[in-house]
Amino acid sequence: MALYFNCLEMALFALFERYTQGGPAARALLFAELSNDARVKVVRAIANQQESAAVAEEVDYALTCFRECVANRNLVLHSLPTAEEGDRITVAKAPRKGPPGHLRVYEFTLEALRAAASSVADIESHILLLVDWLSKVENAEAEGAPRPSPPQRPAVPPSLNLLTREAPLTPI
Repeated sequence: MALYFNCLEMALFALFERYTQGGPAARALLFAELSNDARVKVVRAIANQQESAAVAEEVDYALTCFRECVANRNLVLHSLPTAEEGDRITVAKAPRKGPPGHLRVYEFTLEALRAAASSVADIESHILLLVDWLSKVENAEAEGAPRPSPPQRPAVPPSLNLLTREAPLTPI
């Protein structure tokens, strides 16, 4: 999942570059300094301001999918595996907010984990196709030609972030 996610972030960078000002070095620096949440907010705000409602909706969908991939990745990479039984995995993660000394416990199947990892690659491809489509839309508008059809939307990635329970943190 982590390797796919690195490619997904580079696809988001291509979309980010499209909507931000400055030269390549300035955009790369800005991208590097922002969290994924802030990157999404920047792209969404600029797309909503500059694009037609239909185009902004396509960008918004891609960003929504990206955010779900981020949530899945963060859960997998920042959790502690606590149990494996058959094809079920249980992980625990300390919440950023909430009572200290508690863990949030999540449970999912290997199949769900594989589907989440696979969706990262699907969303990466979709964002790259979206960037290409945005260029085609821009060219069509400049030429007075009809707007091309947007790329086919992939399914929103499945969420692994299904809280099973909260548990007190106990020393080993």
